[in-house]
Amino acid sequence: RTVRQVAFVADIHDGPDVISRHLDLCAEHDVDDVVILGDAVSAETIAAFEGYMIHYVVGNGELNQSTMRDTVKTVDDLGGIVYGRDGRVQFGDTQFMIRHGDVTRDMGYAMAATNADVVVHGHYHYQEDNHIGDGRVMNPGPDGCIRPRR
Repeated sequence: RTVRQVAFVADIHDGPDVISRHLDLCAEHDVDDVVILGDAVSAETIAAFEGYMIHYVVGNGELNQSTMRDTVKTVDDLGGIVYGRDGRVQFGDTQFMIRHGDVTRDMGYAMAATNADVVVHGHYHYQEDNHIGDGRVMNPGPDGCIRPRR
């Protein structure tokens, strides 16, 4: 398959119901990649997504050194990519700026500074989908969202 199905998740906070809901959605939508936008919190939560290509952004919930070390090691062990506090990733023809969102609320600035088509972030625990010029700013909230194949 040439185009990948992507799930964006944020602010899981080790919630077993939230993890279960995300895993069900990933299976239902035949997801290839899971972008974790921070605040997964523990390595065990990251490990729940074994089998998917994990793209991981550190949230403020993982800033404790031992927590960060454990989550980063788990992502590495699973063959995923750790971006630090933010990063850029391309799926299909769309360039994404991925970040947790606790450093700055100015997502329009993040879009302009990185020339991204879409900025996807977490931190605020509510869903957001705003258009800024030709781009979009999205927050999946704890419920998550799936980017359809194109």
